[in-house]
Amino acid sequence: MASETPASAPKAKGKGKGKAQAKPAPKPAPGRGGKPPARRAAPRPAYGEIGLWLLGVALCTVLGLWLIGPRGPLTIALYLCLVCFAVSGLRTLTLVRAATKSTMQRAGWRRSVPPARHRVTVIVPCHNEESVVDRLVRSLLDLDYPRELLQLVIVDDGSQDSTLEKLSVWQKRHPDRLQVLHRPPGHGGKSGALNHATRYATGEVIVVYDADHTPEPNALRYLAACFDNPRVGAAQGRCVIANGHDGILAQLVAVDYLGGYIIGEQGRSAYTGMPSYGGSNCAVRRSVLDDMGGWSERSLTEDTDLTLRVMLAGHEVQYEPDALDYEEAVTTPMAYWRQRRRWATGHQQVCRDYLPEILRHRGISPLQKLELVYYLVIYHLPLLSLFALVCGLFVPVFPQELVPISVALWPVLFYGPLMQLGVALVATRAPLRRYLLLPAYFPLYVLGLLIVAKAWVDGITGRAGGWAKTARSGDDIPQPVPVEEVGTPDRPPAGEADDTAVSGQPPSEAHIERRDRFGRAHGKKASSRARRGLSSSVRWAAPATFLVLVVGLVCYFVVKDPVREFEGMASLKLTHLLAPSLEAWADGPGVFIRRDSEGGSVLYLRITSSCSVGPLFLAAAAIATSMRSIVRIPYLLGGLAGCVALVFLGNILRISLLTVLADKLPKSELIAIHDTVAALFSLGFVIGGLIALFAIAAPGSKVHLAS
Repeated sequence: MASETPASAPKAKGKGKGKAQAKPAPKPAPGRGGKPPARRAAPRPAYGEIGLWLLGVALCTVLGLWLIGPRGPLTIALYLCLVCFAVSGLRTLTLVRAATKSTMQRAGWRRSVPPARHRVTVIVPCHNEESVVDRLVRSLLDLDYPRELLQLVIVDDGSQDSTLEKLSVWQKRHPDRLQVLHRPPGHGGKSGALNHATRYATGEVIVVYDADHTPEPNALRYLAACFDNPRVGAAQGRCVIANGHDGILAQLVAVDYLGGYIIGEQGRSAYTGMPSYGGSNCAVRRSVLDDMGGWSERSLTEDTDLTLRVMLAGHEVQYEPDALDYEEAVTTPMAYWRQRRRWATGHQQVCRDYLPEILRHRGISPLQKLELVYYLVIYHLPLLSLFALVCGLFVPVFPQELVPISVALWPVLFYGPLMQLGVALVATRAPLRRYLLLPAYFPLYVLGLLIVAKAWVDGITGRAGGWAKTARSGDDIPQPVPVEEVGTPDRPPAGEADDTAVSGQPPSEAHIERRDRFGRAHGKKASSRARRGLSSSVRWAAPATFLVLVVGLVCYFVVKDPVREFEGMASLKLTHLLAPSLEAWADGPGVFIRRDSEGGSVLYLRITSSCSVGPLFLAAAAIATSMRSIVRIPYLLGGLAGCVALVFLGNILRISLLTVLADKLPKSELIAIHDTVAALFSLGFVIGGLIALFAIAAPGSKVHLAS
C-alpha cells in the first residue's frame, strides 16, 4: 500500500533512476527576472471594437430612457435589466460568429497528431472514487505518449472506501508506469491534493484529469503541443458528456457542454484570445505554476482562480478542441444543485478577489479586459434575470405601464443560452430529438437562477459552503464515435491524416493521393482562409453582427404596420371560427369587440406583437448570418422561413384566444390573463421559433464535431 511519502512509488526513468525524484529546479519562465512576458495582442484592433460595444450600450440606454420618461424606479430597474440582457446577447452573437468562422478554418487545416516534445506529468486526485478508479487507470495507461516522457501520478485524497486498495493493485501490475500517492485527510480539497502531488512531479507540463474523465488516447499530445508556444501558461481541451443516455438531466447537461465548449470557449479563443482553464482535461506549465505558488487552496473553483492568475501574470491560456475527453454528467437534481452551487460560489469568490486588479491592470488590452470583466461577473447576471423573471410572473401586481417591458424581457432573457446551445447542436449535426430537448432547458435555467442567488447570499453573509463531492455512477460509459471515424470536413477520415510529424517518415504516394483527394473534396477555400490565420476571419465579427441587428431593426419598423394588419385579419378569421357569434373587427394594433348583442357596449383590446415577435426576428436573422460559415445558404433561408411561420401562427393564435376571452371575462380579469398569456406566448415564440431555425438549418451543416 502506498504511503504519504512515495517510498513504494515506481522508480522514475531518466535522471535519478533508482530513487524517488525530488522536485526538479524549475526552468526560468519567459520574462523571469524582469517584466512578465508581453501578452499577445488581441486578434483585432481593440479600440474600434470597444467603440462598437459602447455605441450599442449607448443606443440601448438612450432608447430605454426615452421610453421610461417620468416613471418609477421599478421601471428604470427593468429597463436596466433589458440593457444588460441586450449587451449580453450582442456578445453571445459575436462569439457565435467568431466560433463558427474559426471552426471552418480549422476544417481547412487537416491537422495531424502533433509529436511529443515535452515531459508530461499527469495528476489525478481521487477521493472516494472506487466506482470509477478502474476505468480511470485503464484510460491513463492507454494514453498515446512516449513512456520515457510520461509520468502518471494518482493521489488518493483521504478516501474512506476501497479507492486506495484498488490503486495499489494497479500499481503492482504496472510499477514502472503508475505512481500512487496517499494524502491523509486534510484541508484544501482538490487543490490540496494537486499541490501534494506536484511536489513529486517531474514533468515540465502538468496535466490534470478528474477521476470520472476518460481522455482520448491522443488528447495528451494535443494538450502538450500547446506549450510549444513559450507565451502559453495553461491549456484547456474539450470535454464531452458521455452518459447522455442516463436520463433527461444528463442529456441537458450534455447539450449545455456542447454550447459551452464549441461556442463559448471556441468563440472566446478566436475572438479575444482568452479562453478559460477548466479544471480537468487541462494543462499548466510547471514553471508558471511554481511562480504562482501552486493551486489556491482557499478557492472552491481552483480552475477559475488559476485562469485569472495566469492571465494577470502575463501568460496565455490556449483552448485546444482536438484534445477530446469524456466525462460523466450528474443525473439527479440534488447532485446538480450541489455541483453548480459550488461553481457559482467559487466563481463569485474569484470575482471579488480579482475584479479590482483586472480593472487596474495595464498589461491586458482593453478588449480583453472587457471580456475578463464579463467572465467574472457572469455568475452575477442571473440575479438580474431572476429579478426580471419575478416581475414577469407577478406583473399584474405592478402598474400597467410595466406590462410591455416585462413581456419584452422574456425573449431577451433566453436568447443567450438558446442561441449558444442551438448553434452547437447544428455544428454537431445533432438529431431532431436533441433540439426538442431545448424547452426542457427552461426549468433547468430557472433552477440555475436560484442556485446563483443562493450562492450570492451565502457569499455576502460569509456562509460559503465547502467542497461538494459529486457522486459517480461507475458504469462503463459508452464513448461517442471519435471524430476521426466520422470523415467530415473537421478532419480527414481515420488513416488519412498526415502523420509525418509523428513517425518522422515521409508519407507514401498512396497517402499523398488520399490526402489530396480529401482536400479537393472539401474545396480550397477553407484552406486558404486557414493560411491567413484565425484573426483575419473573426476581425469583423462584432461589426457584422451589429450591422445585421441595425438593418433588421430598420426593416422591422418599415414592415411593422403591414405585419400588424395581416396579423389582425388572420386573427379575426380564426376568431370567427372559434366563436362564430362574436362580433369583432381589427384596427391597427388592437381589436374592437362588441360586448352585447344590442350594440350598446364596445371593448377595445389593445394587442401588440412588437414586444415579443420583434426581438425574435432580429435575433433569428443575426443567428442565421452568424451560422453562414457552417451552414449552406438554402438551409439557413429555410430555417428563417420556418421560424417566421411558426411565430406568426403562434401570435395569431394568441390574439384569437384573447379576443374570445375578452368577450367572456370582466375587464379586470382580462388584464391579468392577457399579461400571463402574453408572457407564456413570448417564451413559446423564443423556444419554438429558434428550434425551427436550428432544426431546419442543421441538415445543411458543413461540419460534424464530436458530440
